[in-house]
Amino acid sequence: MLDRHPDDENIWFDYGQWCETKLKIHSITCRVYKRAVRHCPYSCALWQQTLLALERAGIAATEIDEMWVRARETIR
Repeated sequence: MLDRHPDDENIWFDYGQWCETKLKIHSITCRVYKRAVRHCPYSCALWQQTLLALERAGIAATEIDEMWVRARETIR
């Protein structure tokens, strides 16, 4: 589905949620959300989920802070 609609934020959101609730592998979930914001940089919801996923995965605060700066700059 994403190959046909790579800029559909709802599909990315659903995929990310599936990764979080069913797959439950933090590294994959983080990769999915990072891909999602690359394809849909305008999506506040995807940025929020990306940051939360990074935090849940125990990613270093410096990386989360860098991602937060990217999110703020992109969404403006």
